[in-house]
Amino acid sequence: LQGLLLGFSFKETLAAAEALNNVLGDITEVTSTAIATVAHLSKKYSIATSDAAGLYKQIKLMSGGTDDMVKAQLKHVEHLARANNVAPKAALESMAKSSEFMAKYMGENSKSMAETAVQAAMLGTDLTAIDSMMTSILDIESSIEKEMQVSVLLGRQISFDKARQLAMSGKTLEATKAIIQQVGGIAEFEKMSVIQRKALADASGIDLTTMQSILGNREKQIELGLVEQSTAEKASELAVGVATSGVNNIENAMIFTQLMVNMNL
Repeated sequence: LQGLLLGFSFKETLAAAEALNNVLGDITEVTSTAIATVAHLSKKYSIATSDAAGLYKQIKLMSGGTDDMVKAQLKHVEHLARANNVAPKAALESMAKSSEFMAKYMGENSKSMAETAVQAAMLGTDLTAIDSMMTSILDIESSIEKEMQVSVLLGRQISFDKARQLAMSGKTLEATKAIIQQVGGIAEFEKMSVIQRKALADASGIDLTTMQSILGNREKQIELGLVEQSTAEKASELAVGVATSGVNNIENAMIFTQLMVNMNL
């Protein structure tokens, strides 16, 4: 078998073959390329063989492609993760444990799934949490009831209508963004009482730890466009740019000056 030729033990190769046979249900589809790819995922990233096989099947179904196309898609996830300073294991493991989520929301777009998994990892969470959020807001009657309860507790209107519409269209990353925008920033969240925090996290479909992890990474939120960068943050960033590039960077210097005026500094 190709798996053995690529340096996998007989036990690893057999485990990959059995896992693929279980999820594919057709021994003729258990090719040497498929076995080698699943064994690679399992060995390199410590992903359960059954999960790796499930991910292989789901990507193949989504792409409607060949074994080589699936292998290329998985390589794309690895490269995308590294390009965004995310450990490939985090993104791949997240996808491997979320095959049902992939089937529900991603249709035939495996690249979109990779982006969602990577960006979830950048926020310190995974697709399981994103799935939980989507499931919660799409349980419409219960979700609206929770929105009303948390709105009363916070003294401001909370509505996940926009997030719900986006989720229904399979735009899970945009739906997550809409939920976070309703929740607010970490500073506001930390001022809330325990009861308010719990109610808000519950209405969003996640636990308190996950909510704090998402809200706490403001730099990544700005990078992903989940929140707007404040005037003070823009000014600070430009100040560093002006200082390091010197006065010859006229454009940055002018923008920096205007920001200071806007801030009344």
